Amino acid sequence: MKHINSGVYPTMITPYNKDGSVDLGGAEALTEWYWNKGCHGIFAVCMSSEMFRLTLEERSALTRVVKNKADALAAKDKSGRTMSIVASGHISDNREDQIRELNAIYDAGADSVVLITNRTNPIQCSDEEWIAQTESVIAELPDDVTLGFYECPIPQKRLISDRMMDWMKDFGKVSFIKDTCCDEKLIAHRLEYLKGSGIKLFNANAQTVLPTLKNGAAGFSGVMGNFNPEIFVWLYENFEKDPARAEMVQNYLCASCAVEYMQYPLCVKHLMKEKEGIGELIRSRMSPDSEISEYNKYCVERCYDLNKEVAKALGIQ
Repeated sequence: MKHINSGVYPTMITPYNKDGSVDLGGAEALTEWYWNKGCHGIFAVCMSSEMFRLTLEERSALTRVVKNKADALAAKDKSGRTMSIVASGHISDNREDQIRELNAIYDAGADSVVLITNRTNPIQCSDEEWIAQTESVIAELPDDVTLGFYECPIPQKRLISDRMMDWMKDFGKVSFIKDTCCDEKLIAHRLEYLKGSGIKLFNANAQTVLPTLKNGAAGFSGVMGNFNPEIFVWLYENFEKDPARAEMVQNYLCASCAVEYMQYPLCVKHLMKEKEGIGELIRSRMSPDSEISEYNKYCVERCYDLNKEVAKALGIQ
């Protein structure tokens, strides 16, 4: 299996050109922005990427561009730092289409090819049926593939059970889990259950990131990594060394999550374009006719400004 870094993995948004096509140059710029913020990895094709609205060719191109840019940045860095790239794009209901999708993401260079837990038919089948269907798909992937699993909430969330974790541990090719249960106690149980397996669990919920790090989570992979990734990086790298400030940072992160509900991902695309110069079009294919409201612009910009002050107070350059 490929090595997968622990740490902070933003759920990458997809930049678009003015004609509505995927802006691969913007994706490169965004990858470098995540790198400059200190991120340890990127979830390159996921819900934030609007993967259900992207063609397979677009999903593959995004994965390839992000992986190549991350490797180029690492090659220039004398410290030996790297950034792991995981990607999904596993959106189809049909088994043959799923196999085609996952092989395309593998061919595009993803360090971990991530399966969505709800892609079985029916979604809420038994654990044994889930395992049988998942094995059937994985059997058609290359032998050296490194796998991940993602509790994607769309169209219906399927949480990972103990039986599913047993299978993942025994299967031996799983390196990455994106946990979206948003339940601190359940995450603690999962972390204890996975102990010693080598499977890294990443919490998607910013409101509980600190307690889950204390319990052994590998890191954070969520929406808020697009707003203030450097603060999550600081927390991941300093929560044991500076516990008092870590608690204050967690309080800030919890409060800042209000911006998640202000027309995401349009609000992030607004910040990227207007504040960071990344991307040409503030649009989402999930709601192509919508525009971010002036009120939401105001709120996310104030959050952006506050984040700068918090970063300064933490000594982040």
